[in-house]
Amino acid sequence: MGDIQHVIDFIPGSIISNKPAYRMSPKEHEELQRQVKQLFEKGLVSESVSICAIPALLVPKKDGTWRMCIDSCDVNKITIMEPQSFPRLTSRVDIIKSLCVREMNGRLHSRLVMGYIVSSQGIEVDQGKVEAIINWHIPNTLHDVRNFHGLASFYRRFIRNFSSIAAPLTKCLKRESFTWNTKAHRSFEEMKGRITRAPILALPNSDQYLKLIVILLMWVLVLFFLKKVGQLPFSVKTQQFKVEIFNL
Repeated sequence: MGDIQHVIDFIPGSIISNKPAYRMSPKEHEELQRQVKQLFEKGLVSESVSICAIPALLVPKKDGTWRMCIDSCDVNKITIMEPQSFPRLTSRVDIIKSLCVREMNGRLHSRLVMGYIVSSQGIEVDQGKVEAIINWHIPNTLHDVRNFHGLASFYRRFIRNFSSIAAPLTKCLKRESFTWNTKAHRSFEEMKGRITRAPILALPNSDQYLKLIVILLMWVLVLFFLKKVGQLPFSVKTQQFKVEIFNL
């Protein structure tokens, strides 16, 4: 397991859930044991010494196989929820930009803020993080593939045809045992290149994006009114034009 150990904080004075297993047929019980053993072999779970026990159940899938589900309703009721939600990326970017402006005015030395180097020259990606991805070792286990696939998935909305590029890695995760082939290696190297090349790790320039939207909207309004008064020098479908703009 990883070096970071996570804990679940319960409400003080709560009765810890300790439920018996649900009644299952011999076939379902055998399937449940098989899935648990598989999770052990992949290193995704480990034995627990906690007095907290919650039952598991099997739900049939469309392809005839079973999905194991955990009934954690009682645990959720006594769990202390995080009072603060995760910060939005846009707000974090605004903080970094404000720090950059202050450093430019004060001519301060560069500093590391949230994985970015902020200095009087602007905002740059921490090269240490880029090198860590470039030097990422070739996966040797399913756990290694899952770690890299999880990192790449974080940037999937910025990578065109992400699903097609990552398809060989996704197939590796669906197999019962670890298998590494030429296609998986090509996908691994391609994904590393896509993640570390600009503009994936670059901060978005919201000012430029806002200017583009304003200019496009102005053109939409101009074309709309010209068409209304019948002075449009050429034929254009205004409604279709607006739809195409908002889909950018």
